[in-house]
Amino acid sequence: MIRIALDAMGSDNAPQVEVEGVAQALTELPAEFRIQLVGRKADIEAALGRVAGVDRARIEIVDAPEVVGMGDKPLAAIRGKPRSSIAVGLGLQQKDKSDAFISAGNTGAVLAAATLLLRLHPGVQRAAIGALFPSAGEPVLVVDGGANVDCDARELVGFAHLGSVYARDVLGRTNPTVGLLTSVKKTRRETRSSRKRISSSSRLPASTTSATSKAARSRSARPAGSAWTS
Repeated sequence: MIRIALDAMGSDNAPQVEVEGVAQALTELPAEFRIQLVGRKADIEAALGRVAGVDRARIEIVDAPEVVGMGDKPLAAIRGKPRSSIAVGLGLQQKDKSDAFISAGNTGAVLAAATLLLRLHPGVQRAAIGALFPSAGEPVLVVDGGANVDCDARELVGFAHLGSVYARDVLGRTNPTVGLLTSVKKTRRETRSSRKRISSSSRLPASTTSATSKAARSRSARPAGSAWTS
C-alpha cells in the first residue's frame, strides 16, 4: 500500500479543489494507493459531500485545525502552528505513517517543516526545490528553484548531485548533463570564478556546462546561482 498525505488546506479554494483532485486521481491511480487528506475535518467532510462518486474506502481524513497562510513567515509558522496541515502531514511521514506529502500551500513553510521534521540526507548541506522547466526537447530540472537566496560553491555542487539523482532515478536519464545557471548581473569573470570554485569543491556527478539566465534581467530576479539537469 502506498500512502500519500495531501495538504487539504493549501490552495486558494481549499479544501474543495483538493478533494476534487483526489476524486479524479483515485480513478487513475492503481488500487494500492491511499490518500490521506490533512486539514480541518469538518471542512473536508463538507467538500467530500459535494463530490459524487468518491471512493471513500481509499481516503483517510487526518484532522489538522491550524492553517499556514501564504503571508506567514515559514519558520515562525511551523513553530507557532504545530497542528497545521503542513506540520501534521509531514509528521505522518516522519512517523512512517505516510509515504509522501504534497502541498500547494506556503512553499517556504513546507521546506522548513521538511527540514525540521524529516531532516536532510547525509551529505546534503541545504534543502532545495526542484522545478521542471519545459524546453524544445525534454524538460530541464532546475535546482534550486527559489528556496535559497545565496549559495556557496559546495551547496551548488550538492544541488547538482540532487538533480542528477532525480534525473537518473525519476526521469530515467542514464547520463544527465549538469549545468551552472547564473544571473546576467554577474560578469563573465565572476561566472568563470564560480565554476572554478565549484570544480575545486567536489567532483560533479556528470558532464558540466554553464548558461546565463535571460529571465534574470528582471530587477526582481536575482538568483545567486542554480544547477540545472537535463
